[in-house]
Amino acid sequence: MFDECFEASLNRTKIEYPDYQFPDQWQFGSDVDTMLNVDFWEES
Repeated sequence: MFDECFEASLNRTKIEYPDYQFPDQWQFGSDVDTMLNVDFWEES
């Protein structure tokens, strides 16, 4: 489900920001533990 949501969001974002080159795949872990990890969201 995560991959489908990411792809749909990516497609919409690419339309809104055509000059930016977005990666075609999610580059990080998509398991629940990774997604809920505070350090994951605070890294820049």
